[in-house]
Amino acid sequence: MSLTTTETLVTLAGVFFGLWTFVIAILGILAAPIIIDRVDRILGGMYPEDEILFKGYPLSFTRLGTYGRVILFRNTRRYQRKIFEGRPDLVNAVETMPRGLRLWLVWVHAPLTFTGFLFFIFGWLLMYLG
Repeated sequence: MSLTTTETLVTLAGVFFGLWTFVIAILGILAAPIIIDRVDRILGGMYPEDEILFKGYPLSFTRLGTYGRVILFRNTRRYQRKIFEGRPDLVNAVETMPRGLRLWLVWVHAPLTFTGFLFFIFGWLLMYLG
């Protein structure tokens, strides 16, 4: 049974996004307990004041992904209106946070949902094509 060119491309794309998701998930899980306190001090103001910010693995990992997406899409109209409107403290917090921490959130935690989604889409396409 030989694969067609389309099936080969879909397989390679699925493998790429699967491996990329796995690598950044492992990096994110390992870094989450180390950086969550620091990020919560900087960006914790985006959550309501009575919100309890737990430090456990799945919760802090998900919250870091939320912080990363907010930083990544901070200049879009939707995020400006929903999160940053009337919040100069939050705008200032994002702009003044350490560059390395901001890059870590944007490049490791923010894309996990997107790459995981693409991995499953390419897997579904491969089943559909096969």
